[in-house]
Amino acid sequence: MLKPTKIEVVGAIEINGPASDEDFANIASLGREPAAKIRSSG
Repeated sequence: MLKPTKIEVVGAIEINGPASDEDFANIASLGREPAAKIRSSG
């Protein structure tokens, strides 16, 4: 749980080998919703 945001981390991404540009784009897209919630709560 990421306090005080009340966001729970429920999983992880495993990348075998060097990360590609597509991998980085996927990781960034996963963070957009939690980041928006954090910004709106602050």
